[in-house]
Amino acid sequence: MAHYVGYHSADRMGYSADEITDIGLYTNKAGAAEGDVIWVVAGDEGQPKAYRLAYWFVVDTIDTPADNQQFGRTLYGTEHGVINRRLNDESWFAAFLRRMGNFGRGLTRLEESEILIAFRRFAIEADHPAPE
Repeated sequence: MAHYVGYHSADRMGYSADEITDIGLYTNKAGAAEGDVIWVVAGDEGQPKAYRLAYWFVVDTIDTPADNQQFGRTLYGTEHGVINRRLNDESWFAAFLRRMGNFGRGLTRLEESEILIAFRRFAIEADHPAPE
């Protein structure tokens, strides 16, 4: 099981991550497979942009092509947890945001153990622990 970070842009999509009814993520990147965990960071509208760890899910379905023509794939999961933890004020977030290219790189494998530890802690605090 691998862990990935995906990004949901309210500006680009036209709706907040809070409005998602089928837990998932649109992406143009291959890599994530069934059984992998996707951690979704949401960028909410406004300036400065507010970033939050919105939710995690375990991929159980991959639709290719996606039902949204802007993207090549849709990843869905029925096992998930809602977190909604603001990230802007975390001491490590600015460096993480730079490494992620301001989330412009799309779906990215999460290699930083300190970030995964923080994400897992946030999920536990939200009473929605993620799988190992």
